[in-house]
Amino acid sequence: MSTFDRNDRNDRLDEETLLALAATAIRRERADDETVAAAGARAWERIARQAAAPDEVQAAATTQIRGCADIQALLPAYLRGELSSARGLLVQDHTRECVPCRRAMQAARSGLTLPAAAAPERGSSRFGNPFYGSARWGIAAMLAAAVGLGGYLALRDRMGAGGAALAAVQSVQGELFAVDENSARPLVVGAVLETSDGVRTAKDSGAVVKLSDGSLVEMRERSEIAFSHRSEGTTIQLRRGNIIVQAAHQSSGKHLFVATDDCVVSVVGTVFSVNRGTKGSRVAVLQGEVRIAQGRSTSTLMPGQQYATHASLRSVPLADEVSWSKDSVRYLAVVKELQGLSRDLTQAIDAHEARTSTARLDLMPSGTAIYIALPNVSGDLAQAREMLRQRLAENPELQAWWAEHMGASGQEQNLDDLITHLRDFGSYLGEEVAVSMQIPPAGTQTVAPGSEAGTMLVLAEVANAAGLPAFLEQEVARLNAEAEAHGAHETPLRIVHDPNTETASAEHQMLLWSDGDVLAASLDMTRLRVLQGVRHGAANPFTSEPFHASLAQAYSEGVSWLAAVDLDHILGTAAARARQNGRSEATLQRSGFADARYLIAERKTDAPGGMVENRAVLSFDGPRRGVAAWLAAPAPMGSLDFISPEANFAAAFVVKTPAAMVDDLFGIAEANDPTFAQHKAEIEAREGIDLKHDLAEPLGGEFAFAVDGPMLPVPSWKLIVEVYDADRLQTAIEHLLERVNQEAVKDGKQPGRIEPETTSGRPGYALTLPASGLTVHYLYSDGYLIAGPSRSLVDKALQSRSAGYSITGAPDFTALLPQGGQSNFSALVFQNLGSALSPVLGLLGGSGALSADQQKALQALAADAPASLAYAYGEDDRIVAATRGTGVMGLNLGTLMGLGSILDHGAGHRLPHRAGPSTSSAPAASKSATLQPVAP
Repeated sequence: MSTFDRNDRNDRLDEETLLALAATAIRRERADDETVAAAGARAWERIARQAAAPDEVQAAATTQIRGCADIQALLPAYLRGELSSARGLLVQDHTRECVPCRRAMQAARSGLTLPAAAAPERGSSRFGNPFYGSARWGIAAMLAAAVGLGGYLALRDRMGAGGAALAAVQSVQGELFAVDENSARPLVVGAVLETSDGVRTAKDSGAVVKLSDGSLVEMRERSEIAFSHRSEGTTIQLRRGNIIVQAAHQSSGKHLFVATDDCVVSVVGTVFSVNRGTKGSRVAVLQGEVRIAQGRSTSTLMPGQQYATHASLRSVPLADEVSWSKDSVRYLAVVKELQGLSRDLTQAIDAHEARTSTARLDLMPSGTAIYIALPNVSGDLAQAREMLRQRLAENPELQAWWAEHMGASGQEQNLDDLITHLRDFGSYLGEEVAVSMQIPPAGTQTVAPGSEAGTMLVLAEVANAAGLPAFLEQEVARLNAEAEAHGAHETPLRIVHDPNTETASAEHQMLLWSDGDVLAASLDMTRLRVLQGVRHGAANPFTSEPFHASLAQAYSEGVSWLAAVDLDHILGTAAARARQNGRSEATLQRSGFADARYLIAERKTDAPGGMVENRAVLSFDGPRRGVAAWLAAPAPMGSLDFISPEANFAAAFVVKTPAAMVDDLFGIAEANDPTFAQHKAEIEAREGIDLKHDLAEPLGGEFAFAVDGPMLPVPSWKLIVEVYDADRLQTAIEHLLERVNQEAVKDGKQPGRIEPETTSGRPGYALTLPASGLTVHYLYSDGYLIAGPSRSLVDKALQSRSAGYSITGAPDFTALLPQGGQSNFSALVFQNLGSALSPVLGLLGGSGALSADQQKALQALAADAPASLAYAYGEDDRIVAATRGTGVMGLNLGTLMGLGSILDHGAGHRLPHRAGPSTSSAPAASKSATLQPVAP
């Protein structure tokens, strides 16, 4: 059988290559046991004759091979071709597996002399191979080794290793070489690669290699790979450079591995990039899922995520990682489609009218501490599945990705079955599903002993009360049967007809009870009995509790997705437990968050503009105090006048006086450390500065930060701080620099300096920081300190304010402002990621790193990162915070997958230690940790 599909139009194989493939297939043909035994017997006989022959040319006449010392003693004779074929095979096989002896082989070839390996004591067997024993058993061991070697070679041929062809060259751009210890030979399209071959691309060259399982490996210039095979599957050993692997689906129990010297990547069918350089290895996933083993840790990566093996190796834009590939446009196109699909699914799920009925809320039990209400999305899921089918039919690239990721093991059918069941079940329900959870007071048992989950109650509105009972009977029977088929000892579901007359038969059994327009589910029969009483006219204490009143207020304004927590109850319980355990509550009390009462979070869509808004309200039991009161009441923000409409990021907030904030911090520190005041006084006396008087009191309560201008080569940041006493603050800055310089000089570092300068006719300063040499330019104007990385940027900030040309007039900014009577904010954060990408795209395009198609694909990705706004109001007894725009700050799932690294979300998820040299074997199975989306 041919290793490859000869009908593949990309494989232009000549007659010589076809002959080589045929020979390879013959060589890899499985031999039966009788053939293997006969080959072993012949090898035994041959070695026995040669072992007794006097043709060994070795001065010391090494008659026994007891360890590395004996192997290394034979190396000169081996290199001169003077060993018998049997011993030559033993030396060759041993040096392939033993690193010290392989190094000795290389040194012998170069004429170097390495320290001789210590010979094991006579009779020692610690060398680990049965034919390295004492003189008494030397010949017998050699004969046994011959049989083992013959069987090993036959078995290795069966497994496709040891000279067997595992790959062939599919395409070459430039030069490609097969390299080994002795030589490098050029390769052409169709060349067959064996396990002993290393494959290397030259400068300005690239190649695609096709494995026997159908996987494709695209190699960047100056990259080198090799292949090996074990029972677990094929391993691509990436020695250096960058490759993109399109892994074919493996047979049952098989995996494709990519091994570097510090990690092993395991896949079944996916597309991913591996980059091995001096600083470490980086893996980026384009499609599917990969698992990475580094040392004893494993991690799982999903599309758009990256992994780096060393802290110094940062993540990069996904486009940069694959820009060298001839298929980069196709890869980015798939990411683009996934972005669009994510956006459409989110919009479909968010498209629900706000609900105002408190029918489910009014049935919840007294003591509810957590309440969640969500719309019935079963129909949306079915609609989303149809939307996905349509996109798959329209886009071949997305269809290929879906087939690779979901086509195996019936995953697509399982998904379809799940959505079908959810749709059918949801068709009997109304608009809302609500969940209540209770948290018992400290020192008491839960409602269901031993199970916190027993305090949960789920209520769903019923739209088809007549048809629901029969459907429930059918579904419960089906699900219980499936559970029993999977070995469950108890049926997980049970229908309850009358909670007052029935008892629970299993501790962890979900009980279902329907009553008219309500379907209830709980693990505790008591919850259903209380609900039955309320349904039949009994008073419900929860309706008169303050938590219910706050939730009812939210319903009066309309809710779609709602989650609420009774912090007063939870923090009170936590404080009680803290007292029982003897722990201090001083920090919580001093912070002011001990007064927190309720946290209510909502997500809904504004009807007029279709704008998605996420809103959270943190309310307090009385006026805010301590740290909880740092956010001031809404007020005008003059700092925004210095930020231009072109800014792609801006954050501004108003706080209570910085001096009061310092008092709060000192108070918390003193509560935790009675000696804090003494230490603070000693430090201030030694440094000659009063933190509160010299640094905090000169400041006002307004701060702003922006990225306002080019992102490259240095981000054009601005810092604006309200200042009441510029002279006192400047004196404090100069004094601090002097003290820091004294320490820098002691450490042999370059001191900093402050130099006066003039900006737009105003006196200013250039502050060069110690050690780093970075320079910050700043000045005082109209009660503000304005700072930036250059004088020109500070000057432009002054010009923006003078001309009234500020971010508050930018269309992208004003379009996101919420409706309402409040004219100011306590805090706001605005971002426009698409705008931030423009200079990056210009640099990549101008450098020639991206083709026109690639730039177009990136521009499309940037278009899926719309502007967004987060804002907050600091009111007397509550804080209101919200975000407006797609996703959270404009970063939806698709954006994170495509271009999250532009924002530099860290250097990837790294493990705490490096691995030793990788082997070609599969990583040991262990519990993997799923990574959050990182800079793709």
